[in-house]
Amino acid sequence: MAEGNWTGHHRKVSYERALNEKTRLDALLREKRDRQLVEPPPRPEPPPPTKKMPSTLLRGCVFTKSCALPDGIMNFSNPNGFVPTELLSQYGAYAVLGTGKAVTAAGTVLKWIGGSVSVMELTKRLGGTLSTLAPPNVKIIVGLVLPNTTSPDSALYRPEQYALLTEGVTRVRVSVKHQPDGTLSLYGFYTGTKREWQSVPVIAAQVSGEQLVAAMGNGIEVIWTPSVDLNVVLRIPALEGASLQPAAWVYPPTEQADRILVNPVHPPDYLDAIIWFPSQPTIAPIYLSLSVRLSELGVAM
Repeated sequence: MAEGNWTGHHRKVSYERALNEKTRLDALLREKRDRQLVEPPPRPEPPPPTKKMPSTLLRGCVFTKSCALPDGIMNFSNPNGFVPTELLSQYGAYAVLGTGKAVTAAGTVLKWIGGSVSVMELTKRLGGTLSTLAPPNVKIIVGLVLPNTTSPDSALYRPEQYALLTEGVTRVRVSVKHQPDGTLSLYGFYTGTKREWQSVPVIAAQVSGEQLVAAMGNGIEVIWTPSVDLNVVLRIPALEGASLQPAAWVYPPTEQADRILVNPVHPPDYLDAIIWFPSQPTIAPIYLSLSVRLSELGVAM
């Protein structure tokens, strides 16, 4: 091959090689771009694990409720609005106490009339006895309720909450009724369907010497006196001549309940409160509802 022809042939081969290399590189670039369009972007780094904060302490929201309801539930919520009539013992232990005679200026002991627990058991739970001071010529009957303590319920107020309350919610409020035959009956109303019935005053019993005094209003005070000897329980005396009908019921606020009870007194007119004992933390708060009568006239105040 002549020298000139060899040179031309060499240039042609070099050009073809360069063109082929360029074509190959272009194909690689296109393939890379296509992969970038199809492949998802890389996943971001997972965030560091957060420290789990302790859950907020659940707070109670009611003094007492029916133990027929599950833990933490304080209202009946049947779709048709039905609320059962229940024994008051479903809401806790209860008792009825009375002065029997007009309250004196020195105070008069509240004596045992009847209840769902024995007089000794009530005395142990109170850690002493109750008495009352009131205006002249007044007789007092007290309906008392203590929340159920056999099965703890997260819906009930915790002891430390009472210091923050001026009013407390309760799912039952009770009243004592004088029957024509001379006996007494205790009945209650369920408050869950009546917002205006749900709250009662919360009263802290104040230290007065060895006693604790709760001012109920209208010049009436309830006085707690401790047992002198912690090993000997001071027994609440019985009130002679007074008797309590055996069953106490809690009714829904309905017209049918009013017909059964015959002209009942409704909660807005009750003289009732929750009393707690700041200086005696081992004594559980109690609910008291007072029936006040003028001894000479025999009529309710």
